[in-house]
Amino acid sequence: SITKSYRVFALIIQQGHITAAADRLITIVGMMNTLGGKLQARVQTAGVAGNDVATLTAALTDFSAKLTDAQKQAQDAVNVSSPLQPDNGDKTVMQSNIAALQKARADIVAGEKDLQAARKDVKTIIDGLKNMKASTTASSTTQTQTP
Repeated sequence: SITKSYRVFALIIQQGHITAAADRLITIVGMMNTLGGKLQARVQTAGVAGNDVATLTAALTDFSAKLTDAQKQAQDAVNVSSPLQPDNGDKTVMQSNIAALQKARADIVAGEKDLQAARKDVKTIIDGLKNMKASTTASSTTQTQTP
């Protein structure tokens, strides 16, 4: 009876790992949303200054979509893993728990990939803004010669 009733550790530890990973994803999404707001303001400023910001706007849209999906994946992982109950030696319950935990892990991995894609969008936006600043700075400086 001890081996059946103390199998709870096999489930609880995995649930803890999934919950911690999902929490990290949600925390990172929050930080990246803050960054996204700042980037959006800079892109709008660059657009008002007369720069072509179509590429940067598309990257911002993709960035936002990736963050939304990452947050959804993290929440799905928690929703799948949290209601699970210890199997107490029941093979059917054990198999359903394993399947649910594997789906939750797949959701976490998908969320991490979304964050990586969002990070690439941030790099695209920052590089685009740097190029715009360099070109406007170079064209706006003038030198005068004194006779």
